[in-house]
Amino acid sequence: MDACGVDMVVGFSMGNPHTDYRAQNEQILGFMTAHPDRIVAFARIQPLFMEKAVADVREYALRGVKGLKFNPFMDGGGTAVNSREVMFPLMEEASKHRLTVLIHSGESWNTAPSLIGDLADHFPDVSFIIGHSGLWEFHEQAIATARRVPNVFLDTTEVAPPVVVTSAVRGVGAHRVLYGSDHPYIPFGFEIGKVAKYAGLKPPEIRQVLGENLARILRMPIKREGRHAVKLSSI
Repeated sequence: MDACGVDMVVGFSMGNPHTDYRAQNEQILGFMTAHPDRIVAFARIQPLFMEKAVADVREYALRGVKGLKFNPFMDGGGTAVNSREVMFPLMEEASKHRLTVLIHSGESWNTAPSLIGDLADHFPDVSFIIGHSGLWEFHEQAIATARRVPNVFLDTTEVAPPVVVTSAVRGVGAHRVLYGSDHPYIPFGFEIGKVAKYAGLKPPEIRQVLGENLARILRMPIKREGRHAVKLSSI
């Protein structure tokens, strides 16, 4: 973070779909407690734990997490991300605690941006982030979904070439696009450069994407004295 000029990150667990992510979430919460001015915790949730998962969301929210991370491709067992039975109870709990919801998109039918958009339609007071903006196969669908559903945001993580970031900003506005690094899979600097150097964005748009938007969504003060405000990353 220091080497790349990153002031803060949102951190969440890597994939481990055979668990409830308890151990990993505890680790992230510990990092946030130790470094509250650098690390913001999202809790990764295995939705197929059903009632336990709902209780976990409630507990994590009370302990200070700002959002939830879901990966239907790895953790969903073929369950659609807009499943009434599996996902709606979790979103109801997220809504109660004003949690942001980040959902991996791409690689599988059950992560399609249109399904995330349907979920977001039913929970308009929750901010939803389409992780990876749908990757290669779904990025145009992600842009169309965000254009239609106002509480949906796009992130830049792993999308390539840089013109996809340009298309997202032009398609829904810079205020609806968030930088993401996918660290440690992809270096911070690589993804920052994609947004700041090669996507053809104007300086105010770069500031919004690299941190101001996420700070606003998470209801956090913007650190204008730093090079960037808040950046979205996994750890």
